[in-house]
Amino acid sequence: VKFSLWNGSGDDAIERLYRGLADISLIASPYDTEHLEGFAVGREPWVAIMSVNHPLAEKEGEFISLKDLAAEPLLVPSRQSRVDAIRNWFAEVNAEPNIICALSNYLDAVALAEQNAGIAIFPQTTYTKNELIAKKIITGSARQIEYDIVWMKNQRLTPLIEEFINFIRDRSEERRVGKECR
Repeated sequence: VKFSLWNGSGDDAIERLYRGLADISLIASPYDTEHLEGFAVGREPWVAIMSVNHPLAEKEGEFISLKDLAAEPLLVPSRQSRVDAIRNWFAEVNAEPNIICALSNYLDAVALAEQNAGIAIFPQTTYTKNELIAKKIITGSARQIEYDIVWMKNQRLTPLIEEFINFIRDRSEERRVGKECR
């Protein structure tokens, strides 16, 4: 089996599917269910990533509230559904987020946060241990991101791709059932 692995924003990944440049993609929800088929494979919290010198980094604990972030300059993912979700989070606490930059690459957001240019709001897996930055989990039940495996609807998949999708579906189901049993 040979495969190519490509990394980019969710919008870029979806565009690659539409153009026939990829068979399947791992993206963050939501997605276009009219043209794409898929299923959830995992979820994780959103985090605030900031310079270790930022006053909020020095606050005790691993969590941070939206109220703490409301006045801060924010660096967020460029995907419009992400920007809309973040705006909705802040609306819940009667605040307007101070979004100063939207980025498609989390590495750029982390580099800017490291330089105290703002606080990056990205999924937890984007955090890579770095002694110059700190991360805090954003509190609130809706502050989770869900990931989906997707492919073009009504497209004939090769047997190998179908087998891979079934393998991922089975593994995702095993993890979900395992968590429910704990």
